Amino acid sequence: MKLEDINIELIKEAINRSWSQTAFINRVLNQKDELRTEVFKLMEYLGYEKHCEYSPIHILKIYRRVKANNYQPVTPVTNVKPAPKQQRSYYNMPQPVVNTRYIPMLEEMQQHAISESHKKHFASVIRDLKNGVEPIWNEKSVWYTGAKQYVSNFVRNLGGKKYHKSSKDVSGSVYYELPDGKTVRISDHELPETEVRILKRENDIGGWNFEIVLDTIKTKAEINEMLNVQFEDYLK
Repeated sequence: MKLEDINIELIKEAINRSWSQTAFINRVLNQKDELRTEVFKLMEYLGYEKHCEYSPIHILKIYRRVKANNYQPVTPVTNVKPAPKQQRSYYNMPQPVVNTRYIPMLEEMQQHAISESHKKHFASVIRDLKNGVEPIWNEKSVWYTGAKQYVSNFVRNLGGKKYHKSSKDVSGSVYYELPDGKTVRISDHELPETEVRILKRENDIGGWNFEIVLDTIKTKAEINEMLNVQFEDYLK
């Protein structure tokens, strides 16, 4: 197998079109097409064991190697004493700089995770960040699952009742109605302004009265400040 026999540009294009490394991994695992074939050819060229070719970790290696333009085959090394564990690269290549400042913010929201899978995602991300490794799970997406639940608990304590959610997935937006009829939107993104939305808002048709946008990782204190400002009248 030669490098020129592999369609690297196809892999690069797929990586650039993927919103995250997890999305790229899922794309390769779930679709049996030319991209998958080229990724596995690159695995073979780099010297990965064939029995591991379906492993998400090995696809993650491909993702990072292609982004770093690192196509040097893996050379087996024998009769060499392993380096101390803390000095070894888990992915057998230089690791990107990770943002450890997110660790305390993730730990604050970890206790609000609503399922065992979310708790495992929190533990995985925090462990990887502490070890200086880029997490497989997106830090912001994992943080949002806990933060959304934290804000939802706050709104429910005000008497709010959930009446709609944008998707079955936990990453979707959720909507609550307060006892006085006013509505609250909790989301990780703002909705773009449209003529219809502007017209409805001007005529008090539909929409919502309060909006909590958790689009960046925040401390619990910052979230509390947002809530205290927006719901000041309910906290008196």
